[in-house]
Amino acid sequence: MNFHRLFEVMNRGLQVSVDYQRLCEDIKCWGTELGFRWVGVSSIDLAGDERRFQEWLAAGYHGEMSYMARHGLKRSRPAELVPGTCRVISASMDYLPEAGIAGAMRVLRDPHLGYVARYALGRDYHKVLRRRLARLLQRIVTQTGQGQYRVPYRGANTTAVNISVGKAFCSPEGSRGLDSNDSKGLDCKDLNWNADAGLDTELPGTGPEPKSEPDMGLDADLGTDTNLDPFQGRVFVDSAPVLEKALARNAGLGWIGKHGNLIQRKAGSCFLLGEIYTNVPLPVDTPSQRHCGTCRACITACPTEAIVAPYRLDARKCVAYLTMEYRGVIPLPLRERMGNRIFGCDDCQIACPWNRFARTTGERDFSPRNGLDAPSLVDLFRWSEAEFQERTAGSALRRIGYECWLRNIAVAMGNAPPSTRMAAVLEERVGYPSPLVAEHVAWALARHR
Repeated sequence: MNFHRLFEVMNRGLQVSVDYQRLCEDIKCWGTELGFRWVGVSSIDLAGDERRFQEWLAAGYHGEMSYMARHGLKRSRPAELVPGTCRVISASMDYLPEAGIAGAMRVLRDPHLGYVARYALGRDYHKVLRRRLARLLQRIVTQTGQGQYRVPYRGANTTAVNISVGKAFCSPEGSRGLDSNDSKGLDCKDLNWNADAGLDTELPGTGPEPKSEPDMGLDADLGTDTNLDPFQGRVFVDSAPVLEKALARNAGLGWIGKHGNLIQRKAGSCFLLGEIYTNVPLPVDTPSQRHCGTCRACITACPTEAIVAPYRLDARKCVAYLTMEYRGVIPLPLRERMGNRIFGCDDCQIACPWNRFARTTGERDFSPRNGLDAPSLVDLFRWSEAEFQERTAGSALRRIGYECWLRNIAVAMGNAPPSTRMAAVLEERVGYPSPLVAEHVAWALARHR
């Protein structure tokens, strides 16, 4: 693929300046035009988060999510994941459906309905954000290739960043520092990449945010070689070892709350994140500061007491982990606490006072599909495997598979008030060939007798 050049150099050694500030402002405008609520830029220094994440792993809080411990320190060192990276562009997109927080609460209060995390009601967000970030990346590459951000070098008092046009900022391997088994990021070289390919959802560790880190490398002297690579970037959406919430915090998109989610003062926490790793030293934004104060609403609201301390989540107890990541028998002490939650959990976000500012999404792709915003447990439990595959096509729900789908619904039915109808439907699955499903069906059926 032919690259647009960020700079057109006619003579070896010609010095120019680059108006990175204007480029950064334009990137944010383009991002909002593409449907992102907030766009920010951060450095790649995550030293404090790296230490806390390693402590979180050492405590075993990641449970059976072995992928969290893979890749060494690449998760907290962007330049090791994608060589040449010096900045990260973070972007957020709202996902809350029209019914809002009130609609979520109505479903949770009705034990005959199944609760699906609000972000998973529509199209798989990996696909939505990945394609939108790819469009943003393409626009950046196209616009910078036209040379409009190049200005004559004006000396030491210039407000633009002084560089000597020179050798490629990326390593000789470019932005392909990992093979496809290690990272599923979308390279700007691969803008025709199939965004519908399978993805490994990551659940980054949580912890308190560090103090603001110093900016790194704004003035980058790249020598006098004329073979400068253009703007290069790689897109990630919860699909590779990336500390996305820490990066978004450092980019000014919000702070990490005591429940481990990112919170924005003007938008709550009901939004999704995506990143573009880049080799271009854009000016960075001011990291967000915490505004949780003494509030413990999320900690108190957690149905399984998975938030074991402020800013510390034990995923092994988390309903989201149990219903989406865990493939085994759900521990008895946790089943009753799961209530009617069959895919994920939003309780900590529903309880957060900042979510009175949560914004509903304007993205049609996030509109609820197949009645999953308030579905009948009985109806869902009667889906055949073919119906499950058909009705979850293009959805994040499909990743758990039919077996865990039935397991989760059986637990929710077991938590519903005794009902002859539910008992009859559960009896239809007695002797189900999967021992995992059969065990949870037997438990639920016993609670209806």
